[in-house]
Amino acid sequence: MKSIFTPLDVQKVTGLSYRQLQYWDRSGFISPSVRTGGNYRRYTFADLVRLELVKQLRDRKFSVQKLRELFQRVRHLIPDVDSAHGSLTLFLDGDRILAFTGDTILDAHLDSRTIRFSVDDLRRKVLAIFPPESSRTSRRSAMG
Repeated sequence: MKSIFTPLDVQKVTGLSYRQLQYWDRSGFISPSVRTGGNYRRYTFADLVRLELVKQLRDRKFSVQKLRELFQRVRHLIPDVDSAHGSLTLFLDGDRILAFTGDTILDAHLDSRTIRFSVDDLRRKVLAIFPPESSRTSRRSAMG
């Protein structure tokens, strides 16, 4: 799987605009893990996980202030993307945040306060948009 992503790649995967990524980086909210020699932004898969989670929170109509506050509180709860944890469920109740990894009993009771985030789904999305080099090569030879 691709390991480094340009801002355009991130836009394809998450739908976040270049300007949004740039603003979040400049404001110190979410910065890319890698900078090139020319100071270009490059994102890792772990960065994509963080960005996708924030996007889901933003899509729930959280204010920017609330979004920053929530993300600061759950940042350490985001599962390590190389671990066996493929999903994260957040249950938001006022000022409390409950986080669960893996399957949870909340699945039967999802409501507007529950956010289900799957790292595995994001990984599949990235692979669909950026197939491994061997897949692209075999597809080209089948066509030609």
